[in-house]
Amino acid sequence: MKFYTFPNLKKEANTQGYRMAALEDQNGTRRVSFNPLKKKVVDQLDAIENRLKSDALPDGVYYVCFATGINGTKTPDRFPIAKGNTKEAVKALSPTLEDNPRPVIIKHEAEQVLTWDAALTLHKELAELRAENERLRGENALLQARNVELESEIDEQELSEEEKDAPNPMKALADAFPSILHAWGEEQSIKKEKLALEKAKFEASLQKKSLPRVPAGANIRGQQPQQKQIAVGTQEYMDLLHHLYENNPDAFDDELDKIEVSHPEFYAQVIAHYGLTDEEGGDEQ
Repeated sequence: MKFYTFPNLKKEANTQGYRMAALEDQNGTRRVSFNPLKKKVVDQLDAIENRLKSDALPDGVYYVCFATGINGTKTPDRFPIAKGNTKEAVKALSPTLEDNPRPVIIKHEAEQVLTWDAALTLHKELAELRAENERLRGENALLQARNVELESEIDEQELSEEEKDAPNPMKALADAFPSILHAWGEEQSIKKEKLALEKAKFEASLQKKSLPRVPAGANIRGQQPQQKQIAVGTQEYMDLLHHLYENNPDAFDDELDKIEVSHPEFYAQVIAHYGLTDEEGGDEQ
């Protein structure tokens, strides 16, 4: 008898397209049931191998049953595999005489000759027993298939319950979103109020002072007029910018170009105050 190993069985499963596997002992008793279709047959063979390695099963000959689907579990393909010593397993499957057998004298009683009617009766009973055996085998196959379906349904139900109990981060985010949106809205309102207040202060400071006159130096004894230097960012400088904005747009543009390079942060405040954008440069609104 040829015995298979688990590497051979995995190769057979891949070659023949088997999707389900089970384990029976030499008496046909199911030791490991067929796996659900969603479970890989390779993983099922690993489970069967671990089962054989355990002390729960005695040494002997076992059969790995293969099927390509649930219908195939009724008449699976069976591959023998030995646990323990191979010779001992074969001996357990087909016991032989002892190494030094003693002669055994067997006395036969006189054989009784069956009549024709008795032979017909026995033949009929044998046919009925065979039919009953086939019926029972069919019912057993149906029960095995139903057992596989029930195990698959139980696995799916357990998986569904696990997914149901698992925390849902999207739901938690959706629940917290109104609070986040409300806090963001309040923050934006505070920022708008601060900007409006700063703008009002800036405009009020401009209104307190009169428009500055363009400074002009006197040409005394051939001397060139001296122009006063005004520091960028001071109130006096802001007054000058406002004067240029109202009376000399070209000079206003030139002054903006200068502070854009030398004082970019102050430049951003100025264009925001006058409602300008970087693309517009110093053009009036």
